[in-house]
Amino acid sequence: MENFYTLNPQEYIKATFQADMSNEYRFYLHHLKPQGRILEIGFGSARDLLYFKNRGYDVLGIDIEDEFINHAKDLGLNCKKANIMEFEDDEKFDGIWACSSLIHFPSQDLDKVFNKILSLLKDDGVAYCSFKYGDYEGYIAERYYTYLTKEKLAKYNLNIVDIHISKDTLNRGNDWISFIIKK
Repeated sequence: MENFYTLNPQEYIKATFQADMSNEYRFYLHHLKPQGRILEIGFGSARDLLYFKNRGYDVLGIDIEDEFINHAKDLGLNCKKANIMEFEDDEKFDGIWACSSLIHFPSQDLDKVFNKILSLLKDDGVAYCSFKYGDYEGYIAERYYTYLTKEKLAKYNLNIVDIHISKDTLNRGNDWISFIIKK
């Protein structure tokens, strides 16, 4: 069965490309060195990848959806078709941006996902991650979601240097938990 993003790529791009992420960018960039190298995991509409490139960062995006990759390449962005768990690169990254992309992993797999992210970071690197805030895990409208709370996040034993709860920028009625992991 094809997933939601394969069946609805243009609708997803249209719905998310113009979202105001300025508060999240400030939250992240406060921890990231200027003009560093950033990997974006699951870039979707390429909104954030484009933002970081336009601010002088060396960016690479990975996604598994062909339509998202084609869209990003049309915008002149550096991207590859890859799943984070299988992704390898010759160079480490100063930063990783995983905005609402890791939410599709089951909670029992998140330890492995976070360890993979840490393995891709330079020693002083930072990763931004965001999840829907709450206690839910399961399918909603053909997509699997893992929501997190501060308490659930604590079980992963990460070096979290900043964390906040925010409203959804697309006004879908849910809050988000965003956090910065430092290697």
